[in-house]
Amino acid sequence: MVGIGWYVVNPLAMNSTRKKSRMKSSVLLPPLDVSLVSDLSDFSWMRSLGRHVPLQPVGLACDDNHSSMVIAERFALHEVQIPSLGTLQPSESQNGLEKCLGEYPHFRADGLAGVRIKCTSPAGCHALILGAHSNQSLVCPLGASSRCQPTLLTSETLRARGCPVERSDLNQGQGIPDMAFPTLIEASSHFLDRNKENNGSDGRDSRGLLGAKLVISLSDIPGHLGVSAANAWALGERRQYIGSWSFPATHRWTSLCHAQGKIFVLGVPQAGESELWSFAMPEELRKRIAM
Repeated sequence: MVGIGWYVVNPLAMNSTRKKSRMKSSVLLPPLDVSLVSDLSDFSWMRSLGRHVPLQPVGLACDDNHSSMVIAERFALHEVQIPSLGTLQPSESQNGLEKCLGEYPHFRADGLAGVRIKCTSPAGCHALILGAHSNQSLVCPLGASSRCQPTLLTSETLRARGCPVERSDLNQGQGIPDMAFPTLIEASSHFLDRNKENNGSDGRDSRGLLGAKLVISLSDIPGHLGVSAANAWALGERRQYIGSWSFPATHRWTSLCHAQGKIFVLGVPQAGESELWSFAMPEELRKRIAM
């Protein structure tokens, strides 16, 4: 493969010697230094539950205002602490997500298509879960201090609350990729803004929270089979494009989120199970967040 850029990939959880390999990039986008966090098949709390099969994620969510990330599977949610030392640990509020899903068995039985974390205050965060049929979203509280109740939202309910959902965004059971998250989730986010709980926050609304200043999406690069990119926009009166960065072509990258100065990405290697990777946020994005 002929290319002009280089990746430095540093295994963290898989190999304590931190052996490095160098891979050439095949596109004109700047590359990223990527580090392996976990292979996702070594979740100790999953084995304690009697589960011995690897995760098959459909979505990943995190936020600077919440200490955990959420990994969604087709029929399950897993809340884990944002990794700092190359290991994954279950969150103390994991049972709350299980309870939330259990209150809506029909929603769970239809399957999950994606997840996003929404914080209406530093202590008031929720998981917005998209149903596989794309016409319902479930709001689940995150963290032991949250006082909100699980809420199932439909497109009709959101329209009645003044949060319109375009019919074209309802993908008729095909699932929604991160690169085109539907306005059903955006409308659910607005619903939370209007109904945020009074929990002693500092008065900032969601627009003033760190995670709301930046949108990073995942997409394939046209003309380059199997190569993906992270695309970043700054939020304001309108979205302003910042730039794009390419991923190694060794994996199929499926979902990403950003928190605590890093971007976390789910990837599936050509042979193997899903892995969680991270890379430091580029300088251009750190400057935008600090503004």
